[in-house]
Amino acid sequence: MGSEEPGSAGSKSHFDVLFVGLICFKKKDRVAVMPDGRAPDDPSVQAHYPFLVVDPKDVIEAESIGWGGNDPALTKQGIYTFSKCTIEITKATTRVAGGPDAGQHDREVPKLVDIDDSYKYATTGASTIATIILGQGTLEVLRRPDHRSRDRGVGSVTRLRVTHDDKVFVTLAVEGEAQPRVLALKPGGDVAIVNGYLDDDPTKTGDPMTLFNKIAENGTFSVNTPPSLGPAVAVIGENYQVFKIKLPIKIADNPGCCPPPN
Repeated sequence: MGSEEPGSAGSKSHFDVLFVGLICFKKKDRVAVMPDGRAPDDPSVQAHYPFLVVDPKDVIEAESIGWGGNDPALTKQGIYTFSKCTIEITKATTRVAGGPDAGQHDREVPKLVDIDDSYKYATTGASTIATIILGQGTLEVLRRPDHRSRDRGVGSVTRLRVTHDDKVFVTLAVEGEAQPRVLALKPGGDVAIVNGYLDDDPTKTGDPMTLFNKIAENGTFSVNTPPSLGPAVAVIGENYQVFKIKLPIKIADNPGCCPPPN
C-alpha cells in the first residue's frame, strides 16, 4: 500500500492528504500542528512558511473562494500560501469513533523525545502556524520517492488516506480574515500541506529541526540523536503534485520531516 501511485482525480474511491516538512503529530488528541517557523531564533536556519500543493487540474475554480491574493505564478503550479489558521478537509478532519487507523504511523514515525530527551510539548504558549485534526482514514509515514537509503537520514512524508468518492473541500479559517478560504477539488483530488519554503537560501545552513523549539515547553530543541526510519517503511508514489514541482526545500535530507506522536 505504501508504494502505490495516486490515481487521477475521479478515478479512485479515496483521496490523500500529505503532510510535508516540519509537522508534529500529537498522538493523544490526534492533531497535527505546524511550528511557526517564519522567524527562526537561530539566524542560520531558513524561515519556513505554510502552503498547500494540489494538482491544478483538480481545482474547481467556481467553488473555490478567498484565493484572489495568491501569487498567480504559484496558483498555476497548484501552490496556495496562507498564514496562521486552522484547516478542515472533507471527512479527513471529521472525527469518528476510534479515530484514524494510525498503528503504522505511531510505530514508525520518529519521535521528538527520542531526538531531544528534554522535549515536552508546550501545552500553553506553543507557537504554531496551522492546526489540523486527524479525524479518520489510514495514517502512515512513508519514505519520499527520492529518499530510499537508510544511511542518508530521514526523508519522509506522512499520508492520511481517506475513503471518499465525491468532491473534496479544503477550508482554512485564517486568523484576521472574516471569511474562510475554500479550495474545492474534484473527486479523488489529493492535497499536500507543507511547512517549508519555496525559495532556497544556500547561506542558511542551520538545522531546520531546531524550529521545533517553537512548540517545546522549554523553548529549545536540539538534535542530539538523529532520527531514523525502520527498514519496513515503504516508499511513497512519486506522482503527487508536491513531488512533481520539485520544491527547493531539502525535505529529502531533512530529518525533521514528520515527527512524532506526543
